[in-house]
Amino acid sequence: MSQYPSPYQLPSTYMPAGYGYDPAGAYLGPARRASVLMFVIGGVGLCCGVCCIGLLRLTPVSDLIAQSGIDFAPLQQAGLSPETFFRVVYGIMAVTGLVGSLLLIVLGVFVRKGSMGAIITSIVLASLMALLLVINAITGLVQLAGVQSSSALAGLITVLVFLGLFIVLLTWLAQAARGVSAMRAAQMQYQAQYLQYMQQQQAYGYAQQPPQQQPVPQQPPPVEGGPDGTSTQG
Repeated sequence: MSQYPSPYQLPSTYMPAGYGYDPAGAYLGPARRASVLMFVIGGVGLCCGVCCIGLLRLTPVSDLIAQSGIDFAPLQQAGLSPETFFRVVYGIMAVTGLVGSLLLIVLGVFVRKGSMGAIITSIVLASLMALLLVINAITGLVQLAGVQSSSALAGLITVLVFLGLFIVLLTWLAQAARGVSAMRAAQMQYQAQYLQYMQQQQAYGYAQQPPQQQPVPQQPPPVEGGPDGTSTQG
């Protein structure tokens, strides 16, 4: 019996790998772009954290107080010395920068792979760090309005640059979350279509299966006999 081609074709969402086409590239593009920015921000943040620690170690605190132009009279009235205030503030900035930068780099590895948990965690972390930068920017503006200081202006510009980078990062992370969700939906649809295709293939194969032929019973060979009809076999 001749074999007919199947009327069903496998619905293909992805092209074969031999064509050089990355199936997940269209969906993971925003995630990979966001991960690169996370690596950049994390690397620069590590450098800034190390610089803050080195600044406290190498530069006298009195010079930092003089360059800041901040009025420390209220702090002194409250019993807090300017040296202690500067060490605490710079220490918090250094630790926050180092820990946050390390988390961004580690999360960036998983964001690049399309992990939804890593993307959501990165959005929360980036939002918290952006909020801290907003507070620092407001503080820097107030300080710059009170005292015209070059160090205060440089610090404000640095904060604004980082704030802009985090705003871009949050935008790309939101796009990455939508891309990963779309990729998972496409994978589920592909699996459902493939299962339906296999069921149709099985049903079509059973319908085209030819009926089994019954075996023809074989007759026993005739027995040769003598003239009187008796068998010659002993």
